[in-house]
Amino acid sequence: MADVEGFREEATRIIHSLCRNLMTQDTDANLCEASLITLTALSRNARRMCTRYPIFERLCEIIDSLMSTIEERKRTLQPLVGFFAAKQTTTRGRPLYVISREQLEYLVEAGFKRRAIASLLQVSDSVIKRSLRSYGISIRGRYSSISNEELDNLVREITDGNQTLGQRMVQGHLQSLGHRVQRQRVADSLIRVDEAAVAMRWCHSIRRRVYNVAGPNSLWHIDGNHKLIRWGFVIHGGIDGFSRMCVFLQAATNNKATTMTKAFMTGTQCYGVPSRVRSDHGLENTGVGAFMIAHRGPRRGSFITGRSVHNQRIERMWRDLFASATNVFHGLFSHLEESGQLDLTNPVHMWCLHHVFVPRVQRALDIFREGWNCHRLSSERGRTPTQLYIEGMMRQAGQGHRGIDDMVFRAPEEDIQDHTEYGIDDEVEVAPREDMITNVSNVDCPLNEQDFTRLTQTLNIESDHQGVDCFLACVEFCNSV
Repeated sequence: MADVEGFREEATRIIHSLCRNLMTQDTDANLCEASLITLTALSRNARRMCTRYPIFERLCEIIDSLMSTIEERKRTLQPLVGFFAAKQTTTRGRPLYVISREQLEYLVEAGFKRRAIASLLQVSDSVIKRSLRSYGISIRGRYSSISNEELDNLVREITDGNQTLGQRMVQGHLQSLGHRVQRQRVADSLIRVDEAAVAMRWCHSIRRRVYNVAGPNSLWHIDGNHKLIRWGFVIHGGIDGFSRMCVFLQAATNNKATTMTKAFMTGTQCYGVPSRVRSDHGLENTGVGAFMIAHRGPRRGSFITGRSVHNQRIERMWRDLFASATNVFHGLFSHLEESGQLDLTNPVHMWCLHHVFVPRVQRALDIFREGWNCHRLSSERGRTPTQLYIEGMMRQAGQGHRGIDDMVFRAPEEDIQDHTEYGIDDEVEVAPREDMITNVSNVDCPLNEQDFTRLTQTLNIESDHQGVDCFLACVEFCNSV
């Protein structure tokens, strides 16, 4: 009976929580839809309990009544965004919806399904179906027709030297390379390539937690990653809290505020200026803070600082970055150091290491960022960060979100009651932090301009796949001049 009582208490808690949210928040279609999904699951399990405990029939009646009320409320709501709807012709009879080929091709290329496109454009599924047929656009035809052998070769190349890459990240990397491959085909290919690696990844499943901010560009999380700081490398990154879109990822050999600010500005050139930014208390973030306060204004939480554990969105991405990219360099540099080929106290060795490997690290970061933005999120019904960003922009334009609406017009201020608690999830699992060593100094070039020119002419740092031979050749050249 303890389990029965526990089910009753959990059902009561869910119903009270939904009722409280519906009464205290501005009800919109998204909130109604989320409530209906939760109640549907609760109703299904309550009916299962009725097969053994008839006392739960009353609970089923309450749930059905509440769902009917929410569905009625949902039907009375206006569409969230009106000016993105498809245009109607002014012909005799019922007007036809006119949707451009470019608009459909753009959404199909972004990976949206037919029903999702219909929801975004506020038309029926049949309208999208007819439009796709008239333009000769096939969603299924967008999948790559490569053979299993070719797919295995691509998967083997992506996972070469890094067995921690999972199915979703591999699928994202394939899509960034222009190959849209079904999820099941990628899973089967990973098994064919390395079954043992699949089993080992299964042991490290991650618990998903709830996170909520207003929309795209409402809050960016920025941080510096210090996994390679022992060898003088710092990675500056930023991620959009709503969509998980990685907006910038830059390798550097210092931890200065100017470097972080420069990396941040490259992100704003592509995605616009966010409404707010959250970071930890690192001094490298002061330049970004000064810019945000000057651009968005003071006393509104334009730049929010807090503990690193409150910066979950990007801390979570660092976990995947190490597993997917930087762990390779961590192991390589450790091997060079342990074998005596790299002396951390020798400035010539450190300069050569940076000269050879900064482009390689940056290239790995670019590949990771493209794959990350295309990988599907199980907690978002299989949508990618790119899809979430586009969908959020289209749905929430004109609703008062500064990060979206100031691209077109000045929007009303978004009200945040407690800036210190905005964009925090205390329970999410994040990457473990290294020792908070933030002092990184640039190593001066040991060569004069003429010798440096000779080095670049005689040594092609891109010729060696791993970079070890190039590093040793660079050290030998510097010691000989």
